[in-house]
Amino acid sequence: MLDLLDEFEVTATFFVVADMVEHYPELVESIAERGHEIGCHGLHHTCKIDSKTKEPLMSNKEFEERTRKAKEMLERACKENVIGYRAPNALVGGWMLDSLEKIGFRYDY
Repeated sequence: MLDLLDEFEVTATFFVVADMVEHYPELVESIAERGHEIGCHGLHHTCKIDSKTKEPLMSNKEFEERTRKAKEMLERACKENVIGYRAPNALVGGWMLDSLEKIGFRYDY
């Protein structure tokens, strides 16, 4: 995929689950080195909101701790500031937005 994007001179944002850094740190580093943006897709691919009831599945504090850790792991791997966040299953509750801003994200997708 990275070679294909290079061939057509296209850059992309890769929303990465941070626990990938533990297993494939060189992949995250390579994505960034090739000029692509690294976004955060959480610490693990765990939903924060129940898809049926839309109720939170974790406390705000737990969400912030896990998300901050994920952001820090990704930033160490790519050596850049991670500003984008995409929730697993794209389920974002209003209660999460203030936390994302507080942690340092500038957008969610």
